[in-house]
Amino acid sequence: MVRFLVVPQWQGSPAARAMLLVDGASAIAGDLPRAATTVLDVPVEAGEALGTGVRRLSALARTRQLVAGHLEAGTVLIGGDCSITVAALDTLPGGTDDLAVVWCDAHGDLHTPDTSPSGAFSGMALRAVLGEGEPQLALSPGIPRDRVVTVGVRNLDEAETGEWDRLRNLGVADLDDPAALADAVQATGAQRVWVHIDVDVLDPASFAGVSAAVPFGVTPASLSTAIRELRSRVPLAGATIAGFAPRTPADAVDDLGAILRLVGAVARLGYLWGTAVGWIWGALWSTGPIERRGGLWVFRGMPRWTFHRGGVCVGGCFLTGDTRPTDAVLRHEAVHKQQWLRYGFLMPVLYLFAGRDPLRNRFEIEAGLEDGNYVRRPR
Repeated sequence: MVRFLVVPQWQGSPAARAMLLVDGASAIAGDLPRAATTVLDVPVEAGEALGTGVRRLSALARTRQLVAGHLEAGTVLIGGDCSITVAALDTLPGGTDDLAVVWCDAHGDLHTPDTSPSGAFSGMALRAVLGEGEPQLALSPGIPRDRVVTVGVRNLDEAETGEWDRLRNLGVADLDDPAALADAVQATGAQRVWVHIDVDVLDPASFAGVSAAVPFGVTPASLSTAIRELRSRVPLAGATIAGFAPRTPADAVDDLGAILRLVGAVARLGYLWGTAVGWIWGALWSTGPIERRGGLWVFRGMPRWTFHRGGVCVGGCFLTGDTRPTDAVLRHEAVHKQQWLRYGFLMPVLYLFAGRDPLRNRFEIEAGLEDGNYVRRPR
């Protein structure tokens, strides 16, 4: 089973409200399978540059040590700022000799301490992956340039353009071809791939929770499709999803569907796929409040034809009508969520084969017939 490592590091960001990255990491972690998720206790303090051109280097170095102690093959990192990928590649099981890196980001991240206007390490992260920049943070050896593929970069400083031109680069329009990313990675000759996603690669029209939005980005759908095609051809060594900085809890709710879609693409988890589908369906048709209750996202005000019986659980979402569900009903649906976590993509098929009669359906029996209002409680 895939492992999730949540790294709520903010010290690599140049943003004035970089601490929002901690909130973003926590919001994502709340919808990941608890048994498969580890949340690192990263330093809270800013840290010191220690005489280098990298701000907060001492805190970054401490987080790097923590990542090294927890990283496993196939781990999905959840940030935090995007520089956590450098820490992961530095300690990647199996090394990096056969590895390609896909860098999905609106920004080049190709500065060094000598060129960076901010001194923030996230703006130097890809350059560090190449093995250049501050020696205490850069990979050694770095990933060769011919095994790096950038996706969606559209905001470069003048000091970065020369380095960017030396890489394989896919623009936003290139993802109109779902096979373009997989083709580019296979052309590197690499045997494994690490997929890095800074969510600012997404178009602000479909995703708002970033510190430095850049117009005309990729859509969650096109990026997810490209990653799934890539995974079907090249084994995934690991992945990063970083840069989520929602300004309010309501903003986090609005963006979580897109986040889970990306997580599902890199992790191939049926539960997250189901949750993403539930989010899309709920956001499309719900006319009532969206609430977080009992570990579920509850979408009320759904049209009657969009769900069966009193409601339906899809991944971590419960879609229902106008009536506010009782605690007993949500307790019942929370068991269905656990069933999604257990069976993944098989859940809808297994449920169908279990039969339409809830009194004989093993999934409904496990969830509790009384809590589900299928039988009356004894008086």
